[in-house]
Amino acid sequence: MEWVGRRENLCVVGPSGTGKSHFCEALGQSAVDAVMAVAWFTIEDLGALIRRHHVDDSVSKAITRITRTDLITVDDVGLLPVLPEAAEGFHRWVDVAYERRSPAVSSNLHPSGFDEAMPKTLATATVRPWALWAGPVRVFVWGVEQ
Repeated sequence: MEWVGRRENLCVVGPSGTGKSHFCEALGQSAVDAVMAVAWFTIEDLGALIRRHHVDDSVSKAITRITRTDLITVDDVGLLPVLPEAAEGFHRWVDVAYERRSPAVSSNLHPSGFDEAMPKTLATATVRPWALWAGPVRVFVWGVEQ
């Protein structure tokens, strides 16, 4: 779990049903066992969070609250088309957490292909800083490591 302390990225990429979510869950449990705070969201959860907090203009506070955890996992990016609110939530999360927290993302798409599932402008604005984050770690479930 040293990578969490270094605020590095983890991106688990692979086809549906290959164990990406289970792998991230196990890492989250390891972080909890190491007395770290962990948050877990699906990309749809982020969209619901944005919709809920747009009403009273408290989106920034909600995203800041999420990023107080040591490890933040966003699951299933790209499994289904990403609604605009979910893409906004993903972008806001990356923007606030940038170089401050460790993100873990599971996806059936490589981050360079996120624009296939969400609006291109938000995908580009989200992936560029995330991919350049300090020492990214990428695990490709089907055995190719990058």
